[in-house]
Amino acid sequence: MSELKAEQWLDYAGEPRPCYPKSEADKVIAELKESVKGLILDNYLKDKETRHNKYKRCLAMASYWVDVSYQCVDDKHRQSAERHHRKWLELAKKFKDKEAK
Repeated sequence: MSELKAEQWLDYAGEPRPCYPKSEADKVIAELKESVKGLILDNYLKDKETRHNKYKRCLAMASYWVDVSYQCVDDKHRQSAERHHRKWLELAKKFKDKEAK
């Protein structure tokens, strides 16, 4: 990124104030806008990857609770495992990609 070079101008009171040429300031602003666009894209991709990982983890936990429910011998524990299974599936829906629908 380029640095702005300030020129000293006198204001109405006769005191020196920094002043920047418009062409140089426009170049720096354009560079900053490009870097911000890159950061926004990076954050979007990172967020998308994180959501995908959370979605997969939720599906794995739901699958785990299905396996647990098959191994339960009494109804109380089986119902608890099925409830956990449903909760993990509901949570997975929140992380599912909107584009994958």
